[in-house]
Amino acid sequence: MNIATTHGFYYSPNMFIGLGLGLHIAPDNVFVPVFASAKYIFNYTTRVSPAIQMRMGSFTNEDGVKPYCDMSMGLRFASERDFAFSIQLCGSYFAPFNSTRGSYWDETSNRYVTTTEKVELSNVGLRLGIEW
Repeated sequence: MNIATTHGFYYSPNMFIGLGLGLHIAPDNVFVPVFASAKYIFNYTTRVSPAIQMRMGSFTNEDGVKPYCDMSMGLRFASERDFAFSIQLCGSYFAPFNSTRGSYWDETSNRYVTTTEKVELSNVGLRLGIEW
């Protein structure tokens, strides 16, 4: 599950540019993506218009800072000039990272051994959005 907010401005009636911050919750992992976002609305003057969006940035977790990228396309449903809903199909890339799974005492070597697991969270999903 992911929740994010993006704040910026319309560079032109069809082009939005902004910066965003999110919270991504996955099984056994929570991290914060920080990104730049660009959205293009193909037919801004109609109530229903196709749109594409791209986000690029990074996220942090226990393994450090890693790259993040997201591409989406979908429909924007405008109710007024300053308010709209959107639904988009998106693909997100989160660079793989190592996550600590636990530690145990190894009697053979007389020390604690920490186990890690490589986690890959890149995915395809559905995004719902609100604009105002």
